[in-house]
Amino acid sequence: MRPIPMLRCVTLLLAMLLLSACSRAAVASSATATPLPTPTPFPIPTMPPMPTVAVIQSSGQPVWGNIAFWTHTNLPAGFGQQFHVSDLQVAESDGKTAYACAVPGDQTQSGHPRVVVTHNGGASWAYATDIPASWGSCARLVVDMLDPSLVIAQEDFLGPQEITFNGGRAWQALLLPPQEEISQFATHGDHAYALILIPQNGGSSSSEILAESSDRLHTWQEIDANLAAIVQFCLAAFLWFFLLGWLVHLWSIVDAARYKPAY
Repeated sequence: MRPIPMLRCVTLLLAMLLLSACSRAAVASSATATPLPTPTPFPIPTMPPMPTVAVIQSSGQPVWGNIAFWTHTNLPAGFGQQFHVSDLQVAESDGKTAYACAVPGDQTQSGHPRVVVTHNGGASWAYATDIPASWGSCARLVVDMLDPSLVIAQEDFLGPQEITFNGGRAWQALLLPPQEEISQFATHGDHAYALILIPQNGGSSSSEILAESSDRLHTWQEIDANLAAIVQFCLAAFLWFFLLGWLVHLWSIVDAARYKPAY
């Protein structure tokens, strides 16, 4: 057998590769392409409706408003909340009214506290009348819960207090026994109700009472003096009924009536 020349071998190999490629192309062209399935779109979740804010008024029905949002506002220089030095309070009955007070200077010397007020949520501030007392600080403000024009200012905790009845245009001393202070108050008509702190143990501690005034906060009468006794009586009656104390008493009466001595 004669050996096959190298040129013929290469030619034969190229012919075989060409025939193989043509056959594969023919099979691929005759095959029918299967279309891909169309993906099912997922529904986009919708946001639930935002709740609205109810404004509770001192009288009448609640007023429904838009959802609350926060914005940054600026205070006049020297005002803000600093423990035992200055204070800032927003009126509970009117969220757009707020008061701030501070003693000018570096608090090393006493002075007349300055007061600023806003009626548009802090967009602008106006100076009210200075408090006539000479204080080293203005550590606390208490705004009436129903009337935003009534404000109590205090030098320091358990210190003297001044009050305004007209939104800061005039101030006068609040007459209370020494070291007593009003921590919260609300007026309705001619009557005012307040939580008053009463010093105990020489001022080292204090207790809180609920009091009523009918002469524009000049004198106060405690109205919850018997509250603890009433609560204790109601609690004792509740336990006596539900713990079957009445049944024990009834059995004692019946047993005593049926008892016959042996002699």
